[in-house]
Amino acid sequence: MAQLLAHNPGLAEVEDGNGNTALDVATQEQIIAQLLAHTSEIHPEEDMRTPLHAAAERGDDGIVARLHSPSLIDAVDCHNCTALHEAAKRGHIKVVAQLLACKPELESLNEEDNDSYTALMLAIKGRHDDLVVFLLAQEPSTINTGDPLHIAATVGSYATVERLLSLKPSLCDTTDLLGKTPLHYAAASGAEKIVARLLDHSPHLIDSTDKIKLTPLHEAVRHNNIKVVKMLLARNPKSIDAKNSEGATALHLAVEVGSKAIVAQLLAHWPALIDEETPMGNIAHVASFHGYSSIVELLLDLKPELANGINQDNNTVLHLFCRFTWQYRSSHDNAYVVFIEKLWRLNPAALNVINNWGNTPYHLALSAGDEWCVKFFQSKLSCEGILDCYEGPFYRIRPLLKRFCERPVGVVWGNLDAARLVYGYLGVEHVLCVKRCRT
Repeated sequence: MAQLLAHNPGLAEVEDGNGNTALDVATQEQIIAQLLAHTSEIHPEEDMRTPLHAAAERGDDGIVARLHSPSLIDAVDCHNCTALHEAAKRGHIKVVAQLLACKPELESLNEEDNDSYTALMLAIKGRHDDLVVFLLAQEPSTINTGDPLHIAATVGSYATVERLLSLKPSLCDTTDLLGKTPLHYAAASGAEKIVARLLDHSPHLIDSTDKIKLTPLHEAVRHNNIKVVKMLLARNPKSIDAKNSEGATALHLAVEVGSKAIVAQLLAHWPALIDEETPMGNIAHVASFHGYSSIVELLLDLKPELANGINQDNNTVLHLFCRFTWQYRSSHDNAYVVFIEKLWRLNPAALNVINNWGNTPYHLALSAGDEWCVKFFQSKLSCEGILDCYEGPFYRIRPLLKRFCERPVGVVWGNLDAARLVYGYLGVEHVLCVKRCRT
């Protein structure tokens, strides 16, 4: 290497096909020293990363010692990251110490990358506790920049939470750009010990809401953290009534994410919640809309009358569930069959209910291509009107009409009464009017 550079010093700055010079890809200190001696200028790559960025990322303190010129230490890449950010992100404490030693004023500790992360916040995010201790010892005031406690709560670092609160207790009550407190993030991450610590410090946070009125209980429910849910309910039972900006309670959110265990826990804590109405109908409508049969069964076991509910679109629970029967088409196990039969037994009249789009549960099962449901509903329906007013693409139902309709069926686009009159002369008993307006 030394002989090549002595013969042609320009080789040190020649770039390969990826735009890298020999210095960019070198790893051995001896070679780097030789390259630095023959390099008149260090060119940043296309992403604006300098060799110092690469060395800090790798944790090569020997190389960093040779590249720590002020211009390189202050250089930022396309993400506004300095070499200090790269070292902190990966927990390279010795490299961080080298870089800080070159800038005694320590203002670089408060510099943020494009994601508004300081070196301290990156160290916390990476759970590099020894580096966090080191950085706080260098400049405790760095905790005033960004949201370090929020990050510690998110990653579940109890030791860092304690350390930050000891330095500045008021951090517990701060909110980020979304209006969330550290307790929101601890509840979402399921960090029980941190949740307890934050509530011991600031009990009022249990009722805190973010910009869309989500409480810590809502966050715990949304992320399926049942132990945190129990903890929060034990601290403040009334928090179960809180609604977000869309009017959803913790129970509604638990149903939407499909957490049967939390649904059961919430109803055991406050049984009256089962009677709450939502824009989608009763709570069983919500569960059916999302296709969670096990939650629907749980709700109907507690209150069978929910099966009789009709929402603003004139849908029963059976209507909404039939939208999802395609999910079970490949394997109709016994549990699925029992569930459909249970819905029918609880509300037989649902088969004759026509929703605002002109569909009965039969039409929806037909549209979904559910052969078992089509047969089952046919066996329970009278021959009058079961195929009237189907809305949907005809290609979905053509095979089913041929295979499962026992009587002659006429299909027409348009006016149902006129079609019946025409087909009546032909002796066709059933007429299916397929509308073009919905697919």
